[in-house]
Amino acid sequence: DQASNLGYNITVGDLKVSAEMQKGAGTDKTFGVQYTGIENLTLVAGTGEVNPGQVNGGQDETVWGVKYSIAGVTAAYMQTDVNIGGAGAADEEATHIQAHPTLSELFGETVMSLTGRSLHG
Repeated sequence: DQASNLGYNITVGDLKVSAEMQKGAGTDKTFGVQYTGIENLTLVAGTGEVNPGQVNGGQDETVWGVKYSIAGVTAAYMQTDVNIGGAGAADEEATHIQAHPTLSELFGETVMSLTGRSLHG
């Protein structure tokens, strides 16, 4: 429900900082940064808590990535770690290396692979 979300983005020079919180089930929180101050290089990092108030503990998520573009070629690397609360829960980790993606494509592919869905078919 978008009405229960509170989000804020601020950009100062080459640094963009984002925060979003949801007042619903357990008060989800996410925070992210993006830095573009080095020519052709983009660095991103983020962290979040999903449903931390659940009986089983919800989940903690962290992600970081780097993208480098030169002469029309782009390469990107992203590392994602999802820690799921509760006894016997299976944590998830994913590493993605891809040529010529946008950061949103790379993030989307990471999330989709962690949830068992295919991005391209």
